[in-house]
Amino acid sequence: MYCTGGVRCERAGALLREKIEKDPTVADLNIQGVYQLQGGIDKYFKEYPDGGNWVGKNYTFDKRFSHVPEGIAKSESEVEVLSKCEACEKPWDRFRGKRRCPTCGVPSIICSDCFDANEKSLASAQCALCKEEGVKNKNEVKQKEKRELEEYEKKQKELAISNNSNSNNNSNNNGKKDKDSRTYDRKAVREVQPAPNPDQITRVWIGNLNKQSVSEQALIEVVPKIKFLQWVNSFDGTFKGCCFAEMLTPEDASYAVGVGEAKRFCLGRPVYVNYAKADGKSLWPPRDKIDIEG
Repeated sequence: MYCTGGVRCERAGALLREKIEKDPTVADLNIQGVYQLQGGIDKYFKEYPDGGNWVGKNYTFDKRFSHVPEGIAKSESEVEVLSKCEACEKPWDRFRGKRRCPTCGVPSIICSDCFDANEKSLASAQCALCKEEGVKNKNEVKQKEKRELEEYEKKQKELAISNNSNSNNNSNNNGKKDKDSRTYDRKAVREVQPAPNPDQITRVWIGNLNKQSVSEQALIEVVPKIKFLQWVNSFDGTFKGCCFAEMLTPEDASYAVGVGEAKRFCLGRPVYVNYAKADGKSLWPPRDKIDIEG
């Protein structure tokens, strides 16, 4: 995995490694390892100013739009062109203006001739991926994403049902669950080392929740000792699959965060919990808090 500065791939790599260990749908992909380009493409260009094994240009999220190794930056003719104009399809790798793909919204690559022509046909020129997938409009993109999410969540629910069934079958006479069970065991939580909490924080962030099916009761089953919840985003009032929770005590918050390494699933999805100390920018506790003490 690699990115421009090595930050995004660091976070994505950590998430992928965790999913390989805990998410059966990822484990089934048989990924043998996750490797990263330390320091990202920027550091690679400094180590190999002549380009090394690099081909083409690197897209950037600033006014440069792209950059290449210093040794070949002055000679554009030496840079292999990997992309093409989305209107006429001739080789092109420079961005002009602020035009975006009308379907998915990514920045568009339009050559100088087509850009200067300013033809109406440019308004419908799509990026290569939208063309390849046969997507015609924004609504189709949304429907496609919705179908993929529904298929993923359906598979997660099926896994949860299967795991719960296996857990019941593996219960012994003493009522203890098999170690591989993905059901939540309250006693197991207390066997996990609590996360350090020197600031005595009681507010936590809970993420990766099923936006369609999660409920208070389902969440309490996997994260006990919650005093109240804030489901919606305070800026736009929507639920984005994560929430903030006020724990009864700092110790309860420590165990909620510390149990992150345990097999804790809510409706078939692994639940992530981190400290989220109130920063004073938003009202906490919220006025519309959901009181679920006990």
